[in-house]
Amino acid sequence: MNYTSTKETGAIIKKICSLFNRYDPIDVAKNLPCTVSEYIVATRFAFFEIKTGLRMHKELLIQVIDKYVSSEEVRKVLFTHPFFKSEETRMDFIDANVDNQFCLMQKMRCDYIALDLLAHPECYDLDKHEEFVKNYIEAEIALTQENCIAFDLSLKHVSMFRNQSKINEEETQPKYIIGIESLLLDIRNLLIENDIIDESNSITSFTSAIEKADVSTIILKANKKTKFRCSLSPLSKCIKFDKRKWLREACASIDCVPSTAAANVSNEDKWYSQLRKIVKKHTNL
Repeated sequence: MNYTSTKETGAIIKKICSLFNRYDPIDVAKNLPCTVSEYIVATRFAFFEIKTGLRMHKELLIQVIDKYVSSEEVRKVLFTHPFFKSEETRMDFIDANVDNQFCLMQKMRCDYIALDLLAHPECYDLDKHEEFVKNYIEAEIALTQENCIAFDLSLKHVSMFRNQSKINEEETQPKYIIGIESLLLDIRNLLIENDIIDESNSITSFTSAIEKADVSTIILKANKKTKFRCSLSPLSKCIKFDKRKWLREACASIDCVPSTAAANVSNEDKWYSQLRKIVKKHTNL
């Protein structure tokens, strides 16, 4: 057994305690390294591990707790910080919409004490300490209706959050790679100087639109859609791979096709002549 969830729980506890040394409790609650649901899931699995370890190899379990859960900083914060000595300010957490996080932090202290008591009973004035810890762990993992509902909901929330995070990560990944950044920037500047696109198109937003082959998000000046279409083929030269595919998708994003994108433009047009010179300068084409 690798005590994966016990390690995860210990890492969460250590991170939260380190926050108490830098922020006030409400700011700690707003910046927790995990959600309430993630903490519930992690600790439930951790207590299953601990129950097994307590029964089969207690000395090894104590080493795991000392190494991965406990520390001087954790002990100092959980036993001396004013937050853990009173609930008088709880209304402040309710006002800040972080009462669930308040409960998590208070429960975290109880969880830690149970594990620390198991590892170092000599630090506590409690008879039958091992029985107390066993009862605490049993209560946490007992298949009561309340525990099962809390765990099931938390597991669903964690799954939904991770799936959404994965989707968000995929959405933010560039679809195409910029091969010649200097060309991209020069074309952007030219389009702005010639009042084809609006200057509010930041370098970041413009680059993102090109990387996604979705140029519909680029803000154009009034009546400049036709001229902007003409810039798409030159812009495709910025792309490292699949230039033709990029051009098809970029054109499709503004309802045109490559064969008609450059219609009604003449090489004698001053701005387009400048555009061709910029492309030649960067690509030697």
